[in-house]
Order: sequence, then C-alpha cells, then structure tokens
Amino acid sequence: MAFYSDGQEVALHQANTPVCPNVIVAATLVDYQRSSDVEDDDTHFSEFFFTPQFMGGERTGYIVPPESLSLSHVMAISGAATDAFLLTKMNALWVRITLLALFNLFMGDYVEFTSNYTQGQFWGGVQAFSVTLVFMVFFTLIYLSEVFIASDGVISEGGCSRYLYLFWGSWSLLGTLICASFFANFHSLRWLLSSTIIRHLHMVMMHYHASDKPPLRLFLNDGGLVECLGLISLLRRRCRHMIVTDATADFSMQLVCLRETIKLAQAERICTFFDPADPRRGAEPLLQEFSASKSSYLHLSVLYDCWDDPGRTHGLTVAPPMHRRTGDIFFIRMRLLSPGLGIRSPRIIREEVASRSAWRGFEPASEGCMRLQDFGGCCCDCCHRRCNCGLTGRFPDISTGNQFLTPTQFSLLCRLGYEISGEAVQALTKLQKAEASI
Repeated sequence: MAFYSDGQEVALHQANTPVCPNVIVAATLVDYQRSSDVEDDDTHFSEFFFTPQFMGGERTGYIVPPESLSLSHVMAISGAATDAFLLTKMNALWVRITLLALFNLFMGDYVEFTSNYTQGQFWGGVQAFSVTLVFMVFFTLIYLSEVFIASDGVISEGGCSRYLYLFWGSWSLLGTLICASFFANFHSLRWLLSSTIIRHLHMVMMHYHASDKPPLRLFLNDGGLVECLGLISLLRRRCRHMIVTDATADFSMQLVCLRETIKLAQAERICTFFDPADPRRGAEPLLQEFSASKSSYLHLSVLYDCWDDPGRTHGLTVAPPMHRRTGDIFFIRMRLLSPGLGIRSPRIIREEVASRSAWRGFEPASEGCMRLQDFGGCCCDCCHRRCNCGLTGRFPDISTGNQFLTPTQFSLLCRLGYEISGEAVQALTKLQKAEASI
C-alpha cells in the first residue's frame, strides 16, 4: 500500500510516463562470465539493468522484459544488499560456507533470461524439477539401504551386500550430477543450471559459470555494489541535466559514493568533472567545500568525450573542443542542515503530499517535543521513546534503515527529502530557463 497507487501492482513495462519516460533499475549479476571475461578481467560480477524497454547487461546482451515482470520484483532484487555484499566485498570461501550456505542469507532472486518468457519459465521449471528428482532418488536410496541391512532388528543374509550397492550407488549418482554441473558450458548439460540447489552449491564453492551464452536463469542482487547512485547510467547516456540523491550510510560526509562514481566515469573515459563557476577548477575542491558547508546541494559540471582516442569512448566520434557536450549535476546528500528542529506530526498524510498548503514540515523544537537529531528507535513506533538508546543511529543516519524502518521514520525521511531538495530543483529550473532563452 505504501509503494503503489491505491495499493495496485505495477508491471515494469508500464512504468514509463511522459514525466518519467525511462525507469532504469540497476542490479548485479554475480555468477556468470563470458569466456573473454575470464581471460581479460578477473571480476566475477557485472552490471545488469532493468528498463521498461529492455533488460540485460554487457555480458548477457539485452532482451525485451516480459509483461509479467513486476516493478516490485525488480526493486526487491535491486535492494538485495546482504548477499551482494558477501558475494563481492567479502568474497571468501569461509564467508560463503558459513553466512550464505549455513545461515541462508541469500536475498537476491533468479530471473529467466529468454525472449520467450512463458516457455522459459516452463522449461526452467522442468529442468529444476529434474535435478530435484535426482536428489529425491538419492535420499530414497539412502533410506532403502538402511531398510535392507536389517529386518526386525536382525541382520539379514545378504543385507550388507545390498546395503553397499545402494549406499555407494546413491552417492555415485549424486556425485556424478554435481560434477557434471561444473561442465555446464556444454549444451547437453546446460539444463543443470536451472536448479537453485546446483547454483547455490556453485556459489558456495566460488564457481562462476563461464560460456558464450548466458544460462536460462540469472541470479541477480543489489545493483549498488557496482555504482550506488545511479549517476553512471545517466552519464553514459550523455544527459544534460541530472539530479542525484545520496542516502547511503556515509555518516561522516566523505561523499564516498560520489567519488567512486567520478573515478568510474573517468576510468571509462565518459567525462571529466569541473566547477561550473570556474571551469579551470576541478571537482575535488568542490567536494571538500560541500562536505564542510551547510549547503543543501552541490552543483557539478561535466565535459563529455574529451579524450582523443575514439576507440576508448564507446565508439563515439570525438567532437572538436568547442563543440563537446556538457552536463550539469545537482547532487543532494541526505543530512540535517538545521539542528534543533522538532517533529510537528509523526505521520505523513495524503493531503500533505498532494497540497503544499497542508504541508506539515519541521519546526523549532518546543518544550516536551523531541528533536530530530535525537530521534532513534529500531523497528516500531513504540521504541522511539521507550528504548531510544541510539544503538541503531540517530535521524537521519539510521543504520537499520534497509531492514527496519518505522512509519514515523519513513514520514520524517519523506519530509527531509522535500525540504533539502527544493533549492536544487529551483537551481536546475533556473538553469534550464536560461538555456532556453539563448
């Protein structure tokens, strides 16, 4: 009810309107590599994108998303942070055996990557069931081997022989199946990769399937492991005006995600960054000044395709210096700019969202009113006052925001986003009008 209009589900292919013509949701593909990727790059994960028109990535190619793929499913995959962090940043065998396999901390999901989605779901289900059937036969034979070895509590004649045949035969069957799954690059064995059991075993053993054609099912999780802000997707499209919001756990205001995006864009030779007030000035002084200031936004400009080697700029022809495209980024960081503000109303209401006159924003804290920076809590509204010890952080730096977000915290974050984004939107609108008048 909180995410969709009147609680109605939305399909991904319907998530395009004149106001928002192209929704881009980033995910991370962690268990598939092309043969060339194994030789040229040791990174086992790559980007995967969902849009209303296409879904896919550089390693898999792109196909039209199925009509049955819902926006909620896509958003849930893109927010699967726990296993994505373990599979990339803590990529060690002991982590996979204990945290992933033992505690089952998988938060991502599988998506059928085929142009005929209905047929892909059918064959994927049949192939997964075939593998499950083999496991069922294995456990059945193990059970029967114990039944044959004794009858009424007495060892029967020939029972040991039957036991040995069934016991080692069942283990041989299971071992052959698992060993064959590591050779799924052969077409005759690709069906084994449709099994969730096999894929999770591969992840635990740090095996990444490598072939020129992606498997029928792809395991996807949090897209923030490659680039958290979503800005790099806009820069790759050479966008002119961009508003970027940062609500990551950067409590010390080091602008870690923005700095990583700048490095990634320059490594791909997409653009360089400079001060719009003084083009001779680089981006680093601006970042340091913004971190130390109380400004609600950072204005940063970019110059696209400024390298002389067209082969390193995604095949684009390098324009003459005076005709190169530029872009403007308005960066908004989630933070409290005015201390001492209080909570006027704990819950946000429909009229408050629909009408500016009904806005119930923040006000100076009065006597008996809790200040925003003292607002903690964990998982429900009752803990804001009863056990407000601050172990999970103080507003807006809530360390459990991904897992436990109370209705009051959600309302306050919405209001904070409205408050600190106003100046950036006005600055962007002013810039667009100035360019239109030229």
